[in-house]
Amino acid sequence: MPRLLLLAILFYLSGFAVNAQDGPKVGLVLSGGGAKGMAHIGVLKVLEEVGIYPDYITGTSMGAVVGGLYACGYSAAQLEEIALTADWDILLANKTLLSNIAIEHKDFYGRYQLNLPIEGFSIGLPKGLIEGQELSEFLIRLTTPVHEINDFDNLPIPFRCIGADIATGDPVVLKSGFLATAIRASMAIPTVFTPVKIDGRLLVDGGLVHNFPVQDVIKMGADIVIGVSVGDSLLNEDQLGSLVDILSQATFIASYKETQRQITYTDYYINPIVKPYTTSSFNSGDSLILRGEQAARMQYDVLKALADSLKQLRTFKPATLPKIDSSFKISSISVEGNKVFSDELIIGKLNIPPGSSLTQVELTSRISAVYGMLNFDRVYYELLHGPQGNTLIVNVKETTPGTAAFNLHFDSENGAGLMVNLTFRNLGLNNTRLLLEADIAETPYFHGNYFLYIGKNQNHAISIGAKYFADEIPSFDFSGTKEFIYKSKLTHFYFNVQNTEFRNSTFGLRVFSDLNTLKPVVGDSLTRLFKKLTYTNFGLRPYFNYNTLNRKALPTHGKRISVSGTVHLYMNGNLTEPTAEFVDIDPNYTLLSFDAEYEQYFPVHPKITLFTSHIIRLTNFKEGKTNISDYYLSGGFKPNFMLSGAFWGADKYEFKLSSFYRGAGGIRYAMFKSLFLTGAVNYLETKYPMAWMGDDFFDIIPATGKDRRLGWFLNVTLNTLVGPLSFGVANEFGRQNFHHYLSLGFNFMNSHQF
Repeated sequence: MPRLLLLAILFYLSGFAVNAQDGPKVGLVLSGGGAKGMAHIGVLKVLEEVGIYPDYITGTSMGAVVGGLYACGYSAAQLEEIALTADWDILLANKTLLSNIAIEHKDFYGRYQLNLPIEGFSIGLPKGLIEGQELSEFLIRLTTPVHEINDFDNLPIPFRCIGADIATGDPVVLKSGFLATAIRASMAIPTVFTPVKIDGRLLVDGGLVHNFPVQDVIKMGADIVIGVSVGDSLLNEDQLGSLVDILSQATFIASYKETQRQITYTDYYINPIVKPYTTSSFNSGDSLILRGEQAARMQYDVLKALADSLKQLRTFKPATLPKIDSSFKISSISVEGNKVFSDELIIGKLNIPPGSSLTQVELTSRISAVYGMLNFDRVYYELLHGPQGNTLIVNVKETTPGTAAFNLHFDSENGAGLMVNLTFRNLGLNNTRLLLEADIAETPYFHGNYFLYIGKNQNHAISIGAKYFADEIPSFDFSGTKEFIYKSKLTHFYFNVQNTEFRNSTFGLRVFSDLNTLKPVVGDSLTRLFKKLTYTNFGLRPYFNYNTLNRKALPTHGKRISVSGTVHLYMNGNLTEPTAEFVDIDPNYTLLSFDAEYEQYFPVHPKITLFTSHIIRLTNFKEGKTNISDYYLSGGFKPNFMLSGAFWGADKYEFKLSSFYRGAGGIRYAMFKSLFLTGAVNYLETKYPMAWMGDDFFDIIPATGKDRRLGWFLNVTLNTLVGPLSFGVANEFGRQNFHHYLSLGFNFMNSHQF
């Protein structure tokens, strides 16, 4: 250690007092490397053990995450807990939890494989696959104690991180600003994470140009440099066996050479062996941290000698996280970055009255509510602490005026289809959404909706729209044999007034009109009776919806509740060219119905989820007085009509029900990270509890001659990049035939699944 000895002599000869302020300064440099950077935490554990605490830190990419949080005052043990308890699948995905999405957008969220921006009259490509909203919120929450510190020299440990200007290729040393944004910019891997604009420069992952910033920590004042690099060496010619290998090496070859040059400036170099782990091995944090600890322990004696020598010249004091209150009083709110969407809309969705006190969790939840409107690519916040309270600065990055989304799907019941969604924001009026959604499929579907936020705080909305459904509907006799099939086309027009104050619940009133036409399939016996039936109705439907499910496919926790009542104010039906007597609908008859649904998921183990669902429908349905579109069609795995639902063990649409109860329950087991096994039973009842309410009001129509049915369901699902790939088998007790089901991706109805 000649350099340390020389420094000691110089300090001694110059007569400096030996205290915490004087003596050789230690700089710590942490390289990038994606998930491999979690090995840095293991090195920090050993440095703390020997008694070395850095005076300066520089880091790039994942080194910026670990180094930035350590600079805030987190200990190595705290960083280890954060790394091992974080849900990296969510943090590094482009999707936030369904429970964070506003109730008015939940139906359309998370069921598309490709999302593209629309600007002007053209569809473009995104600047990255992942906006990183969840990651940004994660970093913002962890850096809350230092939000008021804009100069990184004033952090508990002075800090620098490195970004790359994608326009010039220059490294950018970030030493001031909002720490969470600086860290996020430093790890913006091109084509994976979207770039971050800071001070007019579009920044991406600094690892492209300066992955190991040793000279930067020396410029900060470090006399002794400890460098930790988790980067791999270049592949030799024999190892470059694929196009991906060649492209990856070509991308990082310049950075690798720069890293080798920077290594020469370190005094103590630690290079954890992290193979076979890769940049995406975030779920192997415990092993990677151990690899870092093992690498540091191989130099334990050297590091301990360094610590003992330095303690002769100075003292070390661990950095501590600044103290903050458990809740924050919000005295004022400022919105920045919005050009199209009003302050009132954003502040209204926050729902934070002046003077409110919120915990960190509550504040994060309110910010998520703004992002959940799907009008913004990213929403982040800063808290400026003051004696009279805190100023909340909400910074938004507005999404493009329009988006185009696509989803290819297939299932053995409904066939294949391409679902297309076009969404336009603020078209015609401010704070609006125009949605056009179509499923180009064997069972086609269309939905058009124009949605407008209204009210002082934008906590209410009105919308107008139409839905179109088309499918073949079979009719079965009491033995379960198909008697005939008719083609049904239903158009549902509606006008809604609803509350949008709460993210996971809404109530409102719908005015609707239905037009339903039914034509017998050519060659069917019904063609001898009529050519076409046409039904029309008009009515009102008050409703309440509540949804906290964490995702559409394979949810693990949350519940969904839906309650509605319907009054048909007008109904009529017409028969075209009948050849047999047909009873028309009584237009003076008032049909009443009540519908309630409940669904809940209970995680009882990291790999095991229990679930249950219940549906009850009560009507004063009278045969010959109401139309066929008011029946509830039950049966199959994933029926696609407006009033329809699954019953495992029966044919699709086998039961036409007026009043009924259906209950289901089951268990799902995660065999591997993305492979799930589900088993469930379902029960259908068409007599009770309806019969208890009196035969005069509830005219019960048994399903194919039986009041109750019981079926079971077994399913294997692989969660893929293009949606769930599922294979299922089901049977109704007492029947010989089994029903099989195969699907890939999402369809428009019942897009979440057990």
